[in-house]
Amino acid sequence: MLARCSLMWIALAYVVVAASVSHACNVPVFRYALERWPVDPYEVYIFHEGPLSEADLTAIESFEQRLDAFEFQSQPYFIETVDITEEMPRHIKSFHRAAKPTQYPWMLVQYPKSLPSEAPAHTGPFDKQVLESIFDSPLRQEIAGHILKGESVVWLLIKCGDKEKDGTALRMLHEELAALKEELKLPELTADDDRYIDIDAGPKLRLSFTLLAVSRDDPKEKHFLQVLENWDRSVIAEGEPVAFSFFGRSRVLPAFSGKNLNPQALYDACQYLIGPCGCQIKRDNPGYDVLTTVNWDGVITGQYTLAEALPRLTTVSASNVVPLDQAIVLPAANPSAAPPSAGTASPMQSMLLTLGGAILIVVIITVVMQSRRSEE
Repeated sequence: MLARCSLMWIALAYVVVAASVSHACNVPVFRYALERWPVDPYEVYIFHEGPLSEADLTAIESFEQRLDAFEFQSQPYFIETVDITEEMPRHIKSFHRAAKPTQYPWMLVQYPKSLPSEAPAHTGPFDKQVLESIFDSPLRQEIAGHILKGESVVWLLIKCGDKEKDGTALRMLHEELAALKEELKLPELTADDDRYIDIDAGPKLRLSFTLLAVSRDDPKEKHFLQVLENWDRSVIAEGEPVAFSFFGRSRVLPAFSGKNLNPQALYDACQYLIGPCGCQIKRDNPGYDVLTTVNWDGVITGQYTLAEALPRLTTVSASNVVPLDQAIVLPAANPSAAPPSAGTASPMQSMLLTLGGAILIVVIITVVMQSRRSEE
């Protein structure tokens, strides 16, 4: 249902902007979010029965040590181990019930407290590799890389597997974003806007969109897509291609799918994100943060290079990128079925020829047998 309300959220954001435009800054929403909105941390609970093994303790400590590179207010997650044999606070008991463990240790990943959602982002047996892929993935690295290079909005299409539906959605996104890139304009900054952001510290301010596409069954992105799906189960259950718009520190607007995935919705979303930040209070704006381990502050302030903040970026394939400045070429509905060439019989023609040959053989055999009987 959240996806169906996405336009309502964006419309609400417009009302906020309109109501406060007289004393709002002219910094675009996407850039203000990148520099001024700290990430909302995800909560990870590891439930165990009795002492944890040395291997599990070492794995958990390795995830906690990564947080040392972040300022406290910018940490993307926190981890808490909970021994169920000891007395648990009331809210931890409710988390334990929601996790529905069938074995121990068991992990529960909760969305940030700032979100109106009690559904878990992930629940399952504790596994270091699974937790690693929940924290980050190649596609999230790719999205963050585009944002830190100055892209206004990174659009992601999750393909449903129906080639006709996926092709239609991809073509519409490609055509509309290419047009909006030329049509829309960034607000003009004033001298007063220097108090909101340091425009020289981050990437060059520009209006540009990136379009990515990924298969829903991509094994490398299983847990990333799961986090998006669990936030809004209805859009995935519809079996349609789904589009998400990422900006700021991997913040994403509610999903666009079905009838809500249309040119007007794209226009409204892009206009809102590149428009002046009329309401600087993060929680009063639509969207939610996606879990990633990018050190946003480190790159923006120059403490880290892009390569240092995105150590796996060099291994990310660019095959997901759909260039907006090139004509889109969609695969045929059934690329394995090539049209018959000249001199080659079609399947129907082959069947008729085979049937005709069989009938002819029967007729010949019948005539021969009747001839032999006449001679006898």
